[in-house]
Amino acid sequence: MALAAVFLIVVGVIGVLRRPRTPMRPELILACLTGVAAIELGADPVVSRVTGIAVILASLTVAAAVLWGEYVVRRLPSDADPGRVQLVRVGRNPQAVQLDPAGTTAYVPCAWGRGTLAMVDVARGSARLAPVGRGAVTALPLPQSGLALVSIFRPWRGGRLVIVDTAAGKVTGMVSGPRAPRGLAASPDGHLVYVTSMWDHSLWILDARTLQPTATIGGVGRVPVAVASSPDGGKLFVAAAAGEAVTVVDAVRREVVGSIPLEAIPRSLAVNAAGDTLFVTCRDGGLHIIDTELGRKRQVITVGAGLGDVAAHPSDPERFYLTDTHHGKVFQFAAAKRPDRMFELRRTVPVPPDGPLGIAVGPDGLVHVACNQGTLETLDFTR
Repeated sequence: MALAAVFLIVVGVIGVLRRPRTPMRPELILACLTGVAAIELGADPVVSRVTGIAVILASLTVAAAVLWGEYVVRRLPSDADPGRVQLVRVGRNPQAVQLDPAGTTAYVPCAWGRGTLAMVDVARGSARLAPVGRGAVTALPLPQSGLALVSIFRPWRGGRLVIVDTAAGKVTGMVSGPRAPRGLAASPDGHLVYVTSMWDHSLWILDARTLQPTATIGGVGRVPVAVASSPDGGKLFVAAAAGEAVTVVDAVRREVVGSIPLEAIPRSLAVNAAGDTLFVTCRDGGLHIIDTELGRKRQVITVGAGLGDVAAHPSDPERFYLTDTHHGKVFQFAAAKRPDRMFELRRTVPVPPDGPLGIAVGPDGLVHVACNQGTLETLDFTR
């Protein structure tokens, strides 16, 4: 028992010294302390004074480590890196970032705790939180109606698609139809909403005004997890996780017209501003660059197991951005100068604390990154 208490104290001291970079969750700490208490009570109904004091010191030290990490995250200066513009606290375990068309508000779904949708005023650097339910993974703003859609996913339970009144900051209803909804996208004119349904392997089309289903497209691949539209609205690209492929859909005829094999599990995708290039991140750590006209891969960039999401620059077709979750980095890629490749790495910005995942680029070129520590960081790669 005494050794266990000493071990906890050592872990706590390490946590204080390393500050927010120590990956200690409150749930893990609580489990450790509960286990120590159980061992002591099981061995002797009367807790000895010395051991009791050791347990108290361990608890206080570990708690101090966690609180210090939270304090450092909140106080992290905006100029810690030349590219960092601001840092905003959002919620626990943010999963993605989606900007409204004007780029003034960032919508960040946070999966842990009670589950929230953070609506971040980009100019002011402030956030409003709307409770939506545990397991929030993707969000899509509908500025024409003042609403937002949030997909909720719970393993073994499926999920649901909730409707959020962004002004009131509360859930006002649910969209019926899609089973285990995941990927969300809007048509360029804002009239339609596309939703991937993982459990029935289909793509649902909703009227953006009424949020009622108008069509369902089957055969888009097994377990579709993401969808993106071409800039002209003529094509849809659906990432099928279990199918390890990208399915191409004619958005006008509403039918599948092709499939691009990846031989890897896709995670997220984005289309460049010209509509001729598709970027697909995969769970094997590779970014697949696809020529949308030819329907085949042109280049694969290996990042590693920590590869997160991808975002294309909204106006520059030769620029895109990646997150590296494991190493706490954001990469900027641009058109390559060498003829044997399409794109090459131009700049890397560290994002402490580690854990960048979701990413979006605004019309002004600012890059917004959701980090696992519960923050939304805004980066300027032109500095």
